[in-house]
Amino acid sequence: MVVALPLLVGCAARSAEEETAVAEVEALVPVSLSLVDEAIAGLSQGWEGMDDAEREDFLRIYDPAATGQIDEVFVAQVRENYREIRTTLAGGFRVSYAPRSDNCEGQRLYYTDLSRLYVCPYFFEEKNDLRKARTLIHETAHMALWVADRPYYRPTSKQYAHLTPNGSWLTGIPLAGRMLRELLRSDTLYHPDAYAHFALLNAGYTDIYAPAGERQISAVSR
Repeated sequence: MVVALPLLVGCAARSAEEETAVAEVEALVPVSLSLVDEAIAGLSQGWEGMDDAEREDFLRIYDPAATGQIDEVFVAQVRENYREIRTTLAGGFRVSYAPRSDNCEGQRLYYTDLSRLYVCPYFFEEKNDLRKARTLIHETAHMALWVADRPYYRPTSKQYAHLTPNGSWLTGIPLAGRMLRELLRSDTLYHPDAYAHFALLNAGYTDIYAPAGERQISAVSR
């Protein structure tokens, strides 16, 4: 997969940091793709084909409010969204290094304006490649689905626990539904963090820092 570089004003040479950022993102893409492919394969069996453990993982991420609204149609919609994410991951996207951006506070690895991925300075300090791969899925979901953030997934998050599969009934209003969905941000169907974290659970990881069993991901050695 080739990550397309942005055209730089005046054809200025890329910095060494930007060259490194692009190379490391390229190295992570196959890892994120593998997680997405596993999720697509797992969801292809449908709701009825899942065993109890698989359903528990799916409900934890996509129905935290325990509404009981999960069905075959919803699972198929999630699978199709994963396919859109995969297309964006595999098709190439623009990457820029953003050493002085106000969007790079704290331990943020990347952010996106929906047209390209911006790599933050902390990316070079982060040693956990699984976190990098998970967050790359999150940011790619933004670009692929053209959606904003909802409350981030945390096992103890009260805000996340109130999310429902399809959000408010207002999202079903013809024409205005999509706009209202992005204003209310109360659903998991178009939640970037849902896709990132379910991809990990589906692949056998308990969370981004504690892989289950002996599974390890190491895409970049630094």
